[in-house]
Amino acid sequence: MKTGKTNKSVPLVIFLCSVIANTSLCLSADPDTVTFTVKTYDGLVLPAQVIKSHTPQNKMILFINGSTPYDEKGNIGAFWTEEGSIVAEKHDFYLRFLDIMSAKGYSVATVAKRSFVYPTRLPRPDLTDLAMDIRFFIDELNRTGLLKKEKDLVIAGYSEGSIVATKVLSMLKNQPLACILL
Repeated sequence: MKTGKTNKSVPLVIFLCSVIANTSLCLSADPDTVTFTVKTYDGLVLPAQVIKSHTPQNKMILFINGSTPYDEKGNIGAFWTEEGSIVAEKHDFYLRFLDIMSAKGYSVATVAKRSFVYPTRLPRPDLTDLAMDIRFFIDELNRTGLLKKEKDLVIAGYSEGSIVATKVLSMLKNQPLACILL
């Protein structure tokens, strides 16, 4: 997946979807990216994606960004309008991380932060709620077969995401291969 700053116009985007036990998995215009949604413990629906690797190592990095509201594709909520909607902009560190790690042969999993998807309802979520969202995301990765074994998972937390990552570790029955705090 290339997320650089060059823009290419794409006249038609076709999504190939299949329903797997309440989850709609879609292959996006980039054949290496699978998009889907995650239902949280409190009923919210968050968009997610996995940039798939085709290398034999089968390791997956789950990236948790910092305190700014963000989506699964590397956009952050820069500010809010008077009407309460988020104005998004690209987050360079997030995008470079996705590009570099996927180019190195890792699958990279990301999920939107609840405060990005529901900015007026949840402007500043609790860290435990964010950790529960990630735990449910990991459960969904397992259930859909995108993650084969937890020991192939590396959780990477950036800034506030590192606090969330440590909370996630205490919630998991099977520990991941590693947890990286950035």
